[in-house]
Amino acid sequence: REEATPSPSASPSASASASVARGPMPTTRTYTCAIESYGRVGKWSKAVEVLNSLNGRLSLSTDQPSPDDAPIADVAHFNAAITACGRAKQWRQSLALIDTMRQPPYQLKPDSITFNAAITACEKSGQWQRVLMLLHQMASEGLKPDLISCNAVMTALGRAGQSSKAVALLETMTKHGLEPDVITYTMAINAFAKHGQWREALQMLNQMRQGGSSSAATSTIPGSILDSNLPSPAE
Repeated sequence: REEATPSPSASPSASASASVARGPMPTTRTYTCAIESYGRVGKWSKAVEVLNSLNGRLSLSTDQPSPDDAPIADVAHFNAAITACGRAKQWRQSLALIDTMRQPPYQLKPDSITFNAAITACEKSGQWQRVLMLLHQMASEGLKPDLISCNAVMTALGRAGQSSKAVALLETMTKHGLEPDVITYTMAINAFAKHGQWREALQMLNQMRQGGSSSAATSTIPGSILDSNLPSPAE
């Protein structure tokens, strides 16, 4: 009786060749670098595509699920994708990614970098109301806004000419021990300039030179910068 000839797929050498042909598996850091690289050249949709290839989502080249041994998407992956969308002024996509990361299968909690990236995304698109909403949401989730957060908010307020809210933010920063820098003051002055308020702009410049908070531009804080009537991202 003749023995059956082994099929090529059963050959150890063939299996080894298949393994070699597949190549090394990308690591978590590999995916993060890929997302960041696409973001730097403005290809935000490709950045999101890489993100979607993680954790059982679609692969990059086919409509089939990604390999079971692919890294699971983490906060760093989402942060990189949100930043990529922000650079391309895709603020809606940035906010949508925050919602996505909270839901299954991810169930991740946004961190300060997440919010800073989303705030910057909205700032670049002139969405000052949503910028303030994100600042409020950040604080409500127990995350302390830093100088990056506040300067992005101040930039949005300055470009929109929201001088009263810019002053309120400056006062709030000083009250909580967060020292404003040249960007903070410059954008606050810009907010006054938008309305032709040259006296207030000059007073703010003097305040900047003195390096302290004062009531030069206004004697009282004109309402909270965390306005409860701000629109939600869905509106």
